Amino acid sequence: MRFVNQYSYLLFVVFVLPASAVAAYLWLPKSAGLALVTLLGVGLVAVASLQRYRETNLADISALDGLIGKGSPVLVVLFSHY
Repeated sequence: MRFVNQYSYLLFVVFVLPASAVAAYLWLPKSAGLALVTLLGVGLVAVASLQRYRETNLADISALDGLIGKGSPVLVVLFSHY
C-alpha cells in the first residue's frame, strides 16, 4: 500500500509551501528566498504530477483482475452507449 496518495500529498504541500515561504522571508535575503521557494514549488508540482491517477484501458477481465489484485486502490469506471 502506498503511504502517500495524492490527497495526503496535497495536505503536505498546503503546509510546507507557506511554511517554507515564511522561513525564507525571515532568514534569507529576498532574492535567494524567492528563488528557493520557487524551486521548492516547482519540485512539489513535479512530484504531484507523479501522484496523479493514470487512465488504463483494459481489454479483458483478467487484466482487470490483475490490476485490482496489486494491492493499490483502483477506481473502476464502466461506460456504456446504452
